[in-house]
Amino acid sequence: MKLPEDNTRLPISLHGHRKFTAKEQLQTESHEQSYLMGELESLGLTSIRLNEFNNNAELKTLVIAIKEDFIAEYRKSMTGTVA
Repeated sequence: MKLPEDNTRLPISLHGHRKFTAKEQLQTESHEQSYLMGELESLGLTSIRLNEFNNNAELKTLVIAIKEDFIAEYRKSMTGTVA
C-alpha cells in the first residue's frame, strides 16, 4: 500500500476497516444519542436535559437500567414474587 505524500490520513485502515473522520464520528455519536433519547422517551422520560457532561455511555446505561427495572416489575407482578 502506497502512503500519500502529503501525510494525510488514509480512508482505509490497515485491517480493511474504514476509519471515520472527525465529522463522521460526531455524526455517528449524534445519531446514537438521538436513538438513545428516543428509547428514553419510549420509556416515559421526556424531560432529560443534555449538557456537555452527558455522553452516550451514560445514556445507554440509563436506558438499560430502566428497562431492567421495568422487566423486574413486570415479572414480579406476573408471578406475585419479588425478583
